[in-house]
Amino acid sequence: MQMKPLFQKVVTLLLFIFVYFAITSNPIVRPKASEAPGLWSIEKAQTPLALGFAAHNYLLLRNEQGIVERELHGLPTNNDGSFVKVSLVPGRTLNVLEFEKPLEGARDYRPSAITLYSGTREDAQKKWREGKACAEKINKESLPYPALGIKFEQDTVNSNSVATTLLSCMNLPSPHVGLFTPGSRKMILDN
Repeated sequence: MQMKPLFQKVVTLLLFIFVYFAITSNPIVRPKASEAPGLWSIEKAQTPLALGFAAHNYLLLRNEQGIVERELHGLPTNNDGSFVKVSLVPGRTLNVLEFEKPLEGARDYRPSAITLYSGTREDAQKKWREGKACAEKINKESLPYPALGIKFEQDTVNSNSVATTLLSCMNLPSPHVGLFTPGSRKMILDN
C-alpha cells in the first residue's frame, strides 16, 4: 500500500521537472544566435537568473570567426568601481561596463542570444562605438541599482534597461528574450 503514495510523488516530481525544463529551456525563451560566417555581429545575450525564470540581458560583439571580442553589461557597482553580478542590497550604482574577455568564461561561449546585426568589421565597430557613447551618458546619470534588480513601486531600471537603451542608441531592435526580464522595456536615455 505504501508504494502508491511513493509512486505518486515520483510521478509528480518528474512532471514538475518536465514542465520546468519545457518552460525555461525552449528556443523561444532561450534562443541561439544565428551564425554569420565571415561577418562581425552584435547580439543581445542573456544569463539566466532565479532558476532560469528571470534573466540579465547584455550585448556581445563577435568577430568574423564567431569569437566574442567585447561585452557591454549594466551592472551594480560599488563606490570604489568594483561590481557584482547580482546586488542583494540597495546602495549600488548602475554602471555600464565593457569587457574584452567575457564575464561568463570562454570567448567562444554561446549563451542564449539573438543576432541583431551582421556586417563588416568597420560597420559593427561603428555601431558598437555608438552604444559605448550612450553607455558614457548612462554612467553620468549615477542611477541607483535596486536590490535584486527589481523595484515594485516604480519602473525598474537595471541591466536589462541598459541593454534596451544601448540597442536603441545603435538603431537596433530589442526583441524580448527570456521569461521574466524586469526593466527590459524601460529606456534610460531619450537618445
